[in-house]
Amino acid sequence: HDALPIFGLATIENRRAGKTFRGTCILYEGTSKIKEVHSGIQSKTNEDAGRVFDKLIKCWRKIHPIFKPYDIGESVPKTELVFDEPGTRNTKTQKKIYRDVLRSKISFSNSKEEAYDGDKMFRYFLDEYGKFAAIYNPVETVRIVKETLLEDGVPKGKMYASTTVEEMTKRDR
Repeated sequence: HDALPIFGLATIENRRAGKTFRGTCILYEGTSKIKEVHSGIQSKTNEDAGRVFDKLIKCWRKIHPIFKPYDIGESVPKTELVFDEPGTRNTKTQKKIYRDVLRSKISFSNSKEEAYDGDKMFRYFLDEYGKFAAIYNPVETVRIVKETLLEDGVPKGKMYASTTVEEMTKRDR
């Protein structure tokens, strides 16, 4: 019989369980080692996706240099971490050749369903999928992103989706 394709992992966890840092590690680990791939972050709001990205950058800045591929040289990236040749101030006199440049990146995007539609994704982190605003549908977001993880109908990329749960009251049960 045919096996079902696996697109990744979805978790529901308590607060402070480390899901956000686990998600950023999943993005960084693969993207920092493989050429020409794109990994992305989405959350319940644009601001929340930016905060997740900021956590990634905070950790990235502390990583020992042997674990860092070449990057474009921004000390504090704002919207994407790009593993490519660093810029130079005077390209006429200083053109250094970099070997093993990845040309890969990690970005974050808005919370709209179609934010990554059309992109070829390697890793994708959907943070707080259980708390999306009523105007955005996380199920539709996942349906669209699943297509970006396929290559010739076969899953090549992986998704990590996580959310937290609140303490249930008697009324919720």
